[in-house]
Amino acid sequence: MNPWKHLEKVRQKSSRLWLGLMSGTSLDGLDIALVAISGSGSSTKISLEAFASPPYSADWQHCLQHCTNPIEVSAIELGQLHVGLGFHWAEIVFQQLHEWNIDPRSIDAVASHGQTVLHLPPESTLRAYLPKTFPNHFSATWQLGDADQLAQRIGLPVVSDFRMKDLAAGGTGAPLLPYLDFLLFNKIGVERIVHNLGGISNLTFLPGSDNTEEVLAFDTGPANLLLNIGMQHSGTGKLYDKDGQTAAKGKVNNKLLSQWLQHPYLDLKPPKSTGREEFGSELMRTWLNEAKSADLSLPDLMATLTVFTAESINRAYRDHLPRLPKESFLSGGGSFNKELKKQIQDRLPEVEFRDFSELGQPAEAREAIGFAVLGNQFLMGESTTFPGITGNQSSVILGKLSLPN
Repeated sequence: MNPWKHLEKVRQKSSRLWLGLMSGTSLDGLDIALVAISGSGSSTKISLEAFASPPYSADWQHCLQHCTNPIEVSAIELGQLHVGLGFHWAEIVFQQLHEWNIDPRSIDAVASHGQTVLHLPPESTLRAYLPKTFPNHFSATWQLGDADQLAQRIGLPVVSDFRMKDLAAGGTGAPLLPYLDFLLFNKIGVERIVHNLGGISNLTFLPGSDNTEEVLAFDTGPANLLLNIGMQHSGTGKLYDKDGQTAAKGKVNNKLLSQWLQHPYLDLKPPKSTGREEFGSELMRTWLNEAKSADLSLPDLMATLTVFTAESINRAYRDHLPRLPKESFLSGGGSFNKELKKQIQDRLPEVEFRDFSELGQPAEAREAIGFAVLGNQFLMGESTTFPGITGNQSSVILGKLSLPN
């Protein structure tokens, strides 16, 4: 069928079956959500049909870790990764659909966030690396994973590159899911937060009213990112601190903690967003050297990094929210880190921290579901941002379209 005719047929359906794909800053695998979506705009209804997170091989993880360091990677490598990821994700999708016993032809469309390799909002310290002759007043964001490769190999329309339209409208390109959070989880009369503890920590404050101008969302700083890098450089062969067990055995180094908490990002007021460029390998190279000079054991290092993360979140709640909410629902890989959750709760006893699954969805699936919803709204011509949250000046329709032959 002609792809435009297929697209129009999909638009006319009362319910559409979407695949939402997300590869985040943790670089651990590709999140795949199979989502049935009916309606659009404020009448959108969703049903999660299946979810999986196939892990990347060690070779792919190594490649992604290298290519998400913008100071060291070459244009040749990025070009290869862009095409290679699109090809590889198509393979992963086919394998996952086979395991689910689902015919790809039963799916209507795909939405893919892509793999962020550069996020350069106005507040990023990476601007110091730009050549003096470069007009460095531009914000920039770059997500790899060629959607044309995905569309061609899967044989379905793909909506991707969601951040760029927000950037063009004057925003920082992130966070992108406040629209989803308000649509699905806002409860009249109850102020609450939907808080994702992925590689980066980001939250959406929901006002408990139908006033979208009161919705607030921003990145608080790192969540799993520094913790994972700390474990990956430990020589233990472990990729992350399972349940926070290593951190729970350690003692916080208060001198280093106080020093690290002076990071300028923590004091910035929203709108703001961040990523590996600010809280990644470059920063951790310095912090690991400082920890070595202070003779920190691995448990002490992980305890200090965990408390740093918890305290950065505490400051975000207390300094940048209009008021503390009654409840906060945690999603993402960090929501499984018992020690991190304990440290956050200890610092914010006024807030009841709950599992995102209590809202009816798996904690690890929120972002993949979210991009399926954003893809659906793009297809139906619905805007998916709220003015002001990212610094944008107007509501915009996020995404770009790739069609198969």
